[in-house]
Amino acid sequence: MTDLYFLIRWLCRAIVSSLFGDVNIINPENVPLYGSVIFVGNHNNQFIDACVLIANIPRQVRFIIAEKSMRRAVIGKLASIVGCISVKRPDDLKFKGIGHIFWEKDQKLIKGINTRFKLDVQPGDKLLTQNRIFSVNKIESETELYIYDTINIECDDIINGVSFRIIPKVNQTEVYNLVTNSLKNGDTIGIFPEGGSHDRTNLLPLKPGVAIMTLCALADGMEDVSIIPIGLSYSKLYQLQGCVTLFYGDAIIVNQDLCKDYNINKRETISKLLIKIEEGMRSCMLTSKDHNTSRCIELCVSLYTPERMTISKNKIYNNLQLFCKMFWKFGNSKEIQSLCYELNCYEKLLNANKIKDDEVWMLKQSTSAATLKFIEHICSLIFCVIFGMTFSFLWLPLVAISIYLAENHRKTSLKNSTVKIQGGDVVASYKVLVLLVLLPTFNLMYGLFFSLYIYETWLKRIAFMIVSICILPICYYINLNYSVQIPTLLRQMKILLKVICGIINVWRDNERELINTRHELQLKVRNVVSTLGHHVSDNFLEQLYRNVPKFVVDADTKRLIMGKDEWVPIIERSQLEYREEIL
Repeated sequence: MTDLYFLIRWLCRAIVSSLFGDVNIINPENVPLYGSVIFVGNHNNQFIDACVLIANIPRQVRFIIAEKSMRRAVIGKLASIVGCISVKRPDDLKFKGIGHIFWEKDQKLIKGINTRFKLDVQPGDKLLTQNRIFSVNKIESETELYIYDTINIECDDIINGVSFRIIPKVNQTEVYNLVTNSLKNGDTIGIFPEGGSHDRTNLLPLKPGVAIMTLCALADGMEDVSIIPIGLSYSKLYQLQGCVTLFYGDAIIVNQDLCKDYNINKRETISKLLIKIEEGMRSCMLTSKDHNTSRCIELCVSLYTPERMTISKNKIYNNLQLFCKMFWKFGNSKEIQSLCYELNCYEKLLNANKIKDDEVWMLKQSTSAATLKFIEHICSLIFCVIFGMTFSFLWLPLVAISIYLAENHRKTSLKNSTVKIQGGDVVASYKVLVLLVLLPTFNLMYGLFFSLYIYETWLKRIAFMIVSICILPICYYINLNYSVQIPTLLRQMKILLKVICGIINVWRDNERELINTRHELQLKVRNVVSTLGHHVSDNFLEQLYRNVPKFVVDADTKRLIMGKDEWVPIIERSQLEYREEIL
């Protein structure tokens, strides 16, 4: 393993600390410090995923990386330094087939028009057409071939045929040998078995490569191989100083017993191992049907927890996992559908008022408390502006260029991908790559520009440029830590100003509607949990009450019920009181 790995780890830690204000690591004791290990993780953030793992795994990791990425200027050089193993991905080698193809439903025969199957296609290759992939079994002629599985869809144009792409089969023997030798030497391998990165909320089908690598190592004489599943979860990914959670799952020990099965039936054994790996990865991750469901789950966890209650990030993550299970199992039930509708309405209300769910409590403060808090925020804002914007005229151009180029790259990646939804998984990675190039370049230019006016000799000018390259990034980092607080302070000051102005505007309908809606939703979420919880799993409620004690939730529920009418909008309250008078 390269001796320069510690430099790359230092760089990765600098990148991670700049991108994320908080790195939450769960179950670090599951990482063995010695022995052959394969780390498998979900792939939702392109190169940043590997960056987070390098920065936090206390071992030297050799990642399996696409040969296409190895050819990139910055990534390729960094990957070669840390000893990454390149692999040819069939998807990167696909090409447009000559001619057109057509077929009949419920058949295995594919016919071609002006095709040259014998020259372009080999058994084991795949044909991509109409968003379906067919594995080639046998080639009969230049215009006829057979596939393995029966085709269950109609051809869009059976007369003129449809266009197709060919995905060639790649011999990965050399890669498997390199991985086997690394594992036999006690090295650590890192792999993202989904293949390419994506921005979906669920796992993509796993590639069999990780299973084949493991079984090949066992077949070559290793006693056992440990596979550690990892779950990577990002919060506020598109904002600076967000949060990343790194969850280490329980080890999957693969021994010689499975290798014996592999020698008898390779396909079945690989499938069994892939199922175990997928189950391990899902136990570490936060998965849902779509992004809207993910937002509903996050709101549910926030609403279920008593207002302003402080619990550890590990328990919050565990609660998110529990609610994910509930939404997977009862996502189509009337209770969950109704809850999701109300949560979406509540989210729109929050966005309309430009307030976050965990800030709604601020609207209930007394005028005197809000005034003191407002003064405190003014002082904090002045402090953050002084320490956060001092060098902004130097780093703002860098940020603007990186955002512009990253957005262009996102659009290109989305256009060329069949699995991405918005292409957001490439944005952070591309920003970092752009800044790795622009940061020293711009700092050198700044150093040259200012040194020409300050110093007369070139020796001093060169020394000043070197100092600029080294010192300015530290100044930017300090600026960053304070400047990211400014939007939050401004938003909360606006909330506090609404409370202070409540002396004049006693109706405060918008604020009352927000508070009342949140109270109603808190009661509904807890009611849904108590109704469906014991149907999710036998220990669902037990795990939930371990994170948030039941007596605490019950006490808060009583408080909400007792004060239910306190924050009802005044018009609605007057109607309620009128009904009571009639009764």
